[in-house]
Amino acid sequence: MLNLQNSKLRGDLKKFVKLFDENTHDFGYYLIIYDFLEYLDKVSELEKIIRKLKKETKALKKSVSINGLFLLLEKSEYDISILDDIGSSYLLLDITRDTLNNFKNKKSKTKIEIRLNKTMSSKRAKEVFDLALNAICNHCFDLLDKESFLGLTNKANDDDLWFSEEKSLFCVQGYKIAVSRHDKITNIHKIMKYIFITNTDNLDDDFFYSEIAMDEFEDLEYTKDKMSWKKYYDACFRFQAKVAKSTGNKINNLLIFNSGQQGRVKINPKYLPHK
Repeated sequence: MLNLQNSKLRGDLKKFVKLFDENTHDFGYYLIIYDFLEYLDKVSELEKIIRKLKKETKALKKSVSINGLFLLLEKSEYDISILDDIGSSYLLLDITRDTLNNFKNKKSKTKIEIRLNKTMSSKRAKEVFDLALNAICNHCFDLLDKESFLGLTNKANDDDLWFSEEKSLFCVQGYKIAVSRHDKITNIHKIMKYIFITNTDNLDDDFFYSEIAMDEFEDLEYTKDKMSWKKYYDACFRFQAKVAKSTGNKINNLLIFNSGQQGRVKINPKYLPHK
């Protein structure tokens, strides 16, 4: 028996595929892809699925040439069997969104616009994007239906530990806690990003304030100011208190951190996902 909420979500996702199939102008295809991914990021029911896809494709994304990828798409011999891997489908759409963001934000848009127009004017490229959209939708449907059937939907999981940079939302053992509000990028938001996004594969590490200052805050003066550690210590202290309050004091020792110029912070091992 299908979950009614999942059924509505299924309909919403299918609308994007329908829009893509009915679209008749080249740049419109890009807008549909862009809106599709933005929608995926906002739907709470898809949070785990999309977070996992992002994590699985993060390393590969760094090594992919956007120009090289788009050149391949323009060729009629493009091997569409690569899209059998759901990660490849997501990566293709995600890189396309990044390209559109570059197009929107850069002052010099000519080169990007030429590349975008040339790629989408290819019939093969449209077919590949269409397949990728359908693959992502079917992947989401499949996992949501399995969760619903097994009664896993919305259940707290002791292994739940993640941070959403887009929503500035932190989750531990099913408790969801707002890190920042009103699109304000706070110190603890940056620290969480450094731990959970930049170092997603090393969550059991110690993170020195000095490296967080240099890599995330671009604070080149950290070593010169003997009290600079307080900014990072205070952010950790306040977040620790916030997590404790939000969980009814059930989780009051999420972070292990200390003071001083050589200070550091780490996630308490008891809350790390089981390996």
